[in-house]
Amino acid sequence: MKFRFGGVWRWVAGWVFQAQPMAIRAELERAQFASIDRHVPMLHTVANLCALVVAGVSWNDGFPVANFIWLFALLPFSWYRVVRWRRTAGTAPSPDAIAKLLSGGVWMSLSIIGTFGFCGALALLAHLYANPMLIAGTLFMGVTCAANCLVALRPAAIGGMVIGVVPMGLALVLTGNTGEAMVGACMIALTFLMIRVMAEQYDRLVESLYLERQNRILANTDPLIGLRNRRAIMAHIKQAESEFLNQGRAFAIALLDLDGFKQVNDTYGHYVGDDLLCEFARRLSASVREGDQVGRLGGDEFLVLLNGVSSVAEVDSRCSSIMVALAAPMLNETLAIPLAASLGYAAAPHHGGSKAALLIAADKALYAVKREVGQRKTTPIHNALRA
Repeated sequence: MKFRFGGVWRWVAGWVFQAQPMAIRAELERAQFASIDRHVPMLHTVANLCALVVAGVSWNDGFPVANFIWLFALLPFSWYRVVRWRRTAGTAPSPDAIAKLLSGGVWMSLSIIGTFGFCGALALLAHLYANPMLIAGTLFMGVTCAANCLVALRPAAIGGMVIGVVPMGLALVLTGNTGEAMVGACMIALTFLMIRVMAEQYDRLVESLYLERQNRILANTDPLIGLRNRRAIMAHIKQAESEFLNQGRAFAIALLDLDGFKQVNDTYGHYVGDDLLCEFARRLSASVREGDQVGRLGGDEFLVLLNGVSSVAEVDSRCSSIMVALAAPMLNETLAIPLAASLGYAAAPHHGGSKAALLIAADKALYAVKREVGQRKTTPIHNALRA
């Protein structure tokens, strides 16, 4: 059996830099950004302290200043990064900006931690320091603190532990000193234990975001037909109202009501009535344009939010198309049950500019249609009546 190092390396790299779950990518990036934002000062403080300790030990061991003066350059650069991050974070960055900040944070963290780790390993192998354990211990603690601050950013945390500690641990193992070799082996063992803990913490973060997303869906979705519930559709109308008032983007509200739904329940049973609601919801969703919103207010009452309308004539045309799409009877086993509905609509700004005014106008239009249906004593698919 051949050992394929390349395959092992790809597996390790894939595990460390695993793809983010697309279903919650936006929520995960916001959570990562919030976590990193809280820890930015701590991260740079740790880096500065490690640099100062290494510089102090180098000075004490008689190293030429030119060999470690570069460490002091980290101080102004580090705090420049803190100020720049704070300015960017304070402007409520867009999702794309957050993604770029996180990506830059990963590579910046890995670059700094990797530099410390490999330079420390080379110094230990070359026996440059009189007290190598002080260097190894300082860098181990610094990398560990940084990785714990970066735990929400999996590649930076796990990758940082690997490239920041393992090279120094191996260097101590290879020095030939039994005590130092044992310490190096312990450092490596502790690194992989901490990696496991960090991976579990990251997995818990992802699981909690999935749970939050599921709770949001349940809180905003009608459990029977899968459309938005009253709470969710009203929130969309509120947003449309805000866009109309601030940007002049017109919208319309259409209210729909199934005619004779109680008779269907009484005649065929609630199971058939539920099927009728589901089929009505499916057709209604398929009949609207992209960007429109469909919701169930309760019972057999539905609402369609028509976005980006230009005139009452356009709203009338779009509502007529909806009614045509609802016209065919519903087939249920051996039954062919007519789908009969009434619709009333109101458009901004012609019938009002606020959510409340349009809902009232659409409701009046709907019940004017239903009164007309009652007078005719028929149950065809009725035309929409505007407010």
